[in-house]
Amino acid sequence: MNMTGNTGQSNVSYDRLRHATSAVFVATIYLFMLRTYGTAVADMFNSYVAVQVTQILALIASSTYVVFFYLFYKDYAEEAQHLLKKAALGAFIGNGLILILQLRSLCFILRFYDHVLMDLEYIVILLPLAGSLSMVIFFTVFRKEVKRQNHAQLKIPTLAGLIGADIQLCFALLMAANYLAVEQGVFLPDRHRIVWIVLMPILMLQFMAYLYFYISFRRVLKQYTPTEKVYNPIIEE
Repeated sequence: MNMTGNTGQSNVSYDRLRHATSAVFVATIYLFMLRTYGTAVADMFNSYVAVQVTQILALIASSTYVVFFYLFYKDYAEEAQHLLKKAALGAFIGNGLILILQLRSLCFILRFYDHVLMDLEYIVILLPLAGSLSMVIFFTVFRKEVKRQNHAQLKIPTLAGLIGADIQLCFALLMAANYLAVEQGVFLPDRHRIVWIVLMPILMLQFMAYLYFYISFRRVLKQYTPTEKVYNPIIEE
């Protein structure tokens, strides 16, 4: 049995990825709860400070995805896995674009207006589309790599991640259609809220699928022991 891996890499790097996976797991829960509450309650908070704190936490939560895919690209995907590294890099960039959108929203809330970002209204639909597409590509490539190397522990989790990414992309397309269907491209929050309510069961499936992937991936990474210096969860027979 051959082990393919990042030869010579220490266990510390994988510990970083495992901690980043835990952070993404918590962030996924927070962002889903925030969106669900925002859907159910039109005026989420009466306190301006509460809105600021909530959006700052949302920005921090979104940044965990950027960190996760950076560490996946740097520490997990080996140099020989060209497609996987490219997909991880794409997911890193895609989630970075979504982070920019979160920063734009925070600028609005803090009344710090950057006209370069504020005047580009189409980024409201373009950045989520790009980020969602990058997630679909990442999970498609990762799943193929897992199947190619017959890693049983990640077959179902990567399928769950792909399902979650597909739903995320579909929702991004619906948001884009809502935006473009309105005269002069004005986004309608009420229509967005209706879409969320109608599609809540599907979005719940997306939420659970992502959680399952991240918790399963963390469990695989946790198999490393302090004495092991080289190990890759993907084992090639």
